[in-house]
Amino acid sequence: GGLLLTGYLLADTGSTSCLLLKTDQHGNESWRKYISKALGYAVFQDSASKKIIIAGTQYGHSFTCIIVTDSIGNVVFRGSRYIYGGLCTDLLQLNDGHAVACGYLYDPNGSVMSTPFAYKFEINDPTITHWDLAVYKGFELVNIFNCAAPLNDTTIIVAGIYDTTTTSG
Repeated sequence: GGLLLTGYLLADTGSTSCLLLKTDQHGNESWRKYISKALGYAVFQDSASKKIIIAGTQYGHSFTCIIVTDSIGNVVFRGSRYIYGGLCTDLLQLNDGHAVACGYLYDPNGSVMSTPFAYKFEINDPTITHWDLAVYKGFELVNIFNCAAPLNDTTIIVAGIYDTTTTSG
């Protein structure tokens, strides 16, 4: 029983740490971990392996981030799928030992534009990707995938914002 919570702490110095908090079934804190230079936005614990998967960003929004910990919050994997900066906004645990992460990537030229992504990866090895829906058709104004949900055992839906205006007028 209990809950897993993630988020982040911003220090007076401007540095950030991902907060991973485990509670018991009554809401009492069981343990907490801080993961430096990362921000957590979504979390789940795999029922088979007991690994904890966190999605977010690291190094000041420089890279999308998937963090995998053991059952008590010790980091065993930390990595980014893309070379662009961005943010993983949601995670979806699948029944087949896989997960889906979604979010958005920042324009590498520094504008406010973004492009959405979603990809399926293996929980035991997040470097193995089974599909990737990154929309690299150029950066438009605001394009974000911010949630993923199963429709049934074989279909996943991702939702968010897709700006249909163009930057060229």
